[in-house]
Amino acid sequence: MRIISGRWRGRRLLGPKDAEVTRPTSDRAREALFNLLGPRILKGPFIDLYAGTGAVGLEAASRGAPSVILVENAKPALALCRANIDKVNASQVELRSANASRPGPLPMAQVAFADPPYDLPLEEAMNALLACKLREQGCWVLERRSSEPLPALPESVAMTSDRVYGAARLLIMEKAL
Repeated sequence: MRIISGRWRGRRLLGPKDAEVTRPTSDRAREALFNLLGPRILKGPFIDLYAGTGAVGLEAASRGAPSVILVENAKPALALCRANIDKVNASQVELRSANASRPGPLPMAQVAFADPPYDLPLEEAMNALLACKLREQGCWVLERRSSEPLPALPESVAMTSDRVYGAARLLIMEKAL
């Protein structure tokens, strides 16, 4: 696992020794995600719920996100996040030890990303993600198993992209007009 682009390009990150600890987003899916997001990440905070190894948030920081908040509550994953933050000396990355459904006060996000455990009910994951308030032109991103059905969205949310990368599905959503 590595940082794909930006100032820490090519830097190796620590990954889990046990698949039960976390399931990192693949390099391919991460690269595709940031290609889809483009310069949007430069405009404000990037929030990574269920951060796992921290790779997605660290990729955002490497590509220029002004601030990144990683939210994780599993102790082994927290240790991986902390080690990876230290490995690249990411001063603009804040790590919060909290449940993603109750992360405490968060700034309005430019991008709110969630890659919850696949066994977490979809409704719970969506509620945690959509609780993140967005800045103008901000978006929510949900990563789920590609075989899962699409979530039901409230009228206030519009799906703008649905892409599959191997076993992962990336859904990008914005406030409906």
